[in-house]
Amino acid sequence: AEAEEVIEKTTTQMFRAPEMIDLFVAKKLTQATDVWALGACLYSLAFLQNCFEEGSNLAILSRKYKIPEDNAYGEGLVELLDRMLTVDSKARADMTEVILCLSAVYSGRPLPPRKEKSSKKKEEKEDDGSGG
Repeated sequence: AEAEEVIEKTTTQMFRAPEMIDLFVAKKLTQATDVWALGACLYSLAFLQNCFEEGSNLAILSRKYKIPEDNAYGEGLVELLDRMLTVDSKARADMTEVILCLSAVYSGRPLPPRKEKSSKKKEEKEDDGSGG
């Protein structure tokens, strides 16, 4: 209850990550929580509106947002927002990935591939390439 009170007093609802709304989702708040807030802020700056319906924790928990049809920024920004506004904090982009993606969007290049989150995936990919 104390953590909820601190969050209510010190954060703005529309920038709260899912793990700040449902404190049972993650054991602690990390850099990933800041990436979510930055993603919501980037959306607001790009489209001049809130990313999620005001006051709707359900919209945040279900990641319900829409990219405006008049998006002048292209698919790179849409993909970056998708990476930043991922409900699973462990699968969310980290700040290094955000910076690399912003650089790509700014220079008109394709976004870099998503980072591998576990070494098991790398091993599976290597096994798949062996032929047979």
